[in-house]
Amino acid sequence: MKPKNTPRIHESANHQGGQRLKTLLPSLALLLALAAIAAYPLLHPQEQEITPPSQSIDESSVPPASQRAAAAEPLTAPIPPSDDKNEPRNTLDQYPKAESTWGDTLNPSGTVPAQGYAAYYINQKNPRQTIAQENVTSIAMNYAWDEFHGIPSEQFGAYWVARLHVPQKAQYSVSGDLSWAKMRVLLNKHILIEGDRGTSLELDAGDYLLEVEYLNNWHTVGFQFAITPAVTELYEDALPAIIAAQKLPADTVAYAVGVYESASRDNHILLQAPAGDTPYILLLGSYNAIQWEISGRTPALVIYNGAWHGSSVRSDDGNIPLLAWKGNIDYDLGEQKARGCSCHGGNFYCEGNRNTLGEFAERVRTMTGFPLAGFSGKYSTDALNIPEIVINAENLAASAQVQADIDAQRRACTKKGEAGFEDIMKKDS
Repeated sequence: MKPKNTPRIHESANHQGGQRLKTLLPSLALLLALAAIAAYPLLHPQEQEITPPSQSIDESSVPPASQRAAAAEPLTAPIPPSDDKNEPRNTLDQYPKAESTWGDTLNPSGTVPAQGYAAYYINQKNPRQTIAQENVTSIAMNYAWDEFHGIPSEQFGAYWVARLHVPQKAQYSVSGDLSWAKMRVLLNKHILIEGDRGTSLELDAGDYLLEVEYLNNWHTVGFQFAITPAVTELYEDALPAIIAAQKLPADTVAYAVGVYESASRDNHILLQAPAGDTPYILLLGSYNAIQWEISGRTPALVIYNGAWHGSSVRSDDGNIPLLAWKGNIDYDLGEQKARGCSCHGGNFYCEGNRNTLGEFAERVRTMTGFPLAGFSGKYSTDALNIPEIVINAENLAASAQVQADIDAQRRACTKKGEAGFEDIMKKDS
């Protein structure tokens, strides 16, 4: 597991998308409201983000284009929520301007693609030389050692530039998911971020020049950048009333997906929707930021984490109600045996999750009001079927047995640690 510098943002991040699925989510002031009052407006179809161009280099590390969701439409800001407190907000002119940017050297002509981002990749030992250049659909990078154009991870640097169109005034959050690294983010040459702290600001309608400069300092590169409309990430206990107010069909079921990270270079994970026509809620959880894509029939609702550090959701349909939440989903819930258990001096330890599928299923029913029908999980992947594991008596029993075995090992370890000096030389009974 690679160390993380937790990104911090001044306000909770809102994440919306068109076919890229972004969210308009409830204000924090309604979290304690009655389920029947004003809950439905908390969910809306997501707004859109910068239209991505097609990739210009090898995509062997990401799902084939034939399996990918359609390109998103240009970024569209949401209608800002009412602000009864009239609290002051950051505006662009409050941020200092840079004297120069990497683009002055790497892109002296100032070329900006009509869609998506132009990316320039460098080795920090010779930063004025562009090792490779491409147009990409998102600002993201995920690789280890020197697997990308021979650039050692700890020497990797990158510069992205794009034209950001904001058709409507709104509050935005700007953040990144990064490990041992730092970034500088500029909008019309104003320095929004320099380091690893996120920010939020109010943007007027118009076109902006977005530039992101990135320096890595670790043997792996893991980076995801996001500039998204503002949304409140909900605590788990706020979900039941909000979901109940949606009046979803009585036969709705829930599916859950948990991962640690994406195996794709651009942090995408392709999800194949479940078969059949039963309406479903989809819960998504990850440690690192993920660009989720849902192929197949559309869920009635998606609940996802990581919005504050760049996670996003989109589908073939492009019109899914989204809820951002502060929870997580363990990727190893479905494992059939305990991993990495050890006993040292009476101290017992096992790697990974401590919950059973049955316990998680109860948690999901409490959160959503609907039964868990299936689970999919993996440490690192670029694609998953929904579900990989069906929730039935056999699989619930197998998961419970894993936990029972762990408990037995823990008791034996504790007993061994309690042995006194006079017990050491006694033969085992």
